[in-house]
Amino acid sequence: MKHAILLFTLWAASAALRAGIPILGFWGVDPENATKARYAEMRRAGFDISMDGYKSLEQIVRALDCAQAAGMKLLVAGDQLVLYPRETAEAIRNHPALFGYVLGDEPRMEDFEAYKKRFDDIRTADPAHLCYQNLFPYYGDELLETIGAASYEEYLRKFSEIPLPQISFDFYPIWDYDIRPTWYYTLEAVRRESLRTGVPFWAFVLSTPHVGYPQPTLEMLRLQIYSNLAYGAQAIQYFTFRTPPPDDTYDYHNGPITLEGQKTETYNIVRDMNRELHEVIPFFDGCTVERVGHLLEVPLGTEQFKGMPRGLRRLKVVGTRGAVVSVLRQGDKRYLAVVNKDFETDLRVDIAFSSPRRPLWPKAFAKAPAASSQSLTLSGGNLLIFELD
Repeated sequence: MKHAILLFTLWAASAALRAGIPILGFWGVDPENATKARYAEMRRAGFDISMDGYKSLEQIVRALDCAQAAGMKLLVAGDQLVLYPRETAEAIRNHPALFGYVLGDEPRMEDFEAYKKRFDDIRTADPAHLCYQNLFPYYGDELLETIGAASYEEYLRKFSEIPLPQISFDFYPIWDYDIRPTWYYTLEAVRRESLRTGVPFWAFVLSTPHVGYPQPTLEMLRLQIYSNLAYGAQAIQYFTFRTPPPDDTYDYHNGPITLEGQKTETYNIVRDMNRELHEVIPFFDGCTVERVGHLLEVPLGTEQFKGMPRGLRRLKVVGTRGAVVSVLRQGDKRYLAVVNKDFETDLRVDIAFSSPRRPLWPKAFAKAPAASSQSLTLSGGNLLIFELD
């Protein structure tokens, strides 16, 4: 009976998430200076959920009240929750601005038991709200030693034993203006785990430059977000909204909001990206990725996109890195998504269908007359969507 109740609760939480693709901001509003105005500022940048660490219950309740007044929700992390998981959940479980609880970030295999215990304590007190953890990416075999796993797939499977309604991982692919070679490998592995478990996955985009990660442009954000969505991601998470304090390892700077609480040019870029993202989300919300592959460059661990889905007669791309191509099903509709894998140069897409049609996205293309054969220029990192038969 307990097992059946747990499965139903997990299904209900996943179904609630599929009602929309949330946009989260890590290092959201400063807990020390939480106000309605600060959360409203985050809301205007297009965020739905703020995640931060809190030192006390009083700090959490104040933040929840301010977030509620601004129409935001909170994902609660920090010392208060780690030290007193059950007591904290009992105290805040009825607050309307609560989104969920963070078990921890980037756990190693040796952390599993502690995470599982924290999960059990929170779920005992509050079975209605989700628990969340964020996993390491796969940057290469040297990271497996840090994780303590024989393979990245073993790592994913281990933490899937905790019945969370999401598989979340961070990966920041643009390093020194190039693309890390294991990015799409990680997306493939996480997608397979998502299919195996029936649990949707959440992915990240980098908005705060540091060390070798450059100042983000709109094209860089598009590449990360649209590739994630093409693989089936059901939440987009930004690292970060508020700029973390720099340390000896990471020279965090120029996030959307500075340490002093001022907007930067990155705020405007993220706001514009999220405005665009809110228009694109309806195509991907609750979708099933039937197949995904690559044209031109075929990265490590991925496959070339071969064969034409029904209604598509030709698909050819001309560019530097090529494209991610995804066939998605959403209810009784099917979509073709094409993502330019280069954030610096355009991609030409030559495409032909069995009947005339026009792109659904970008909006500028959607105004053109419908045609069976088209040659379209897709800007850096951008997304092209057609409806299939």
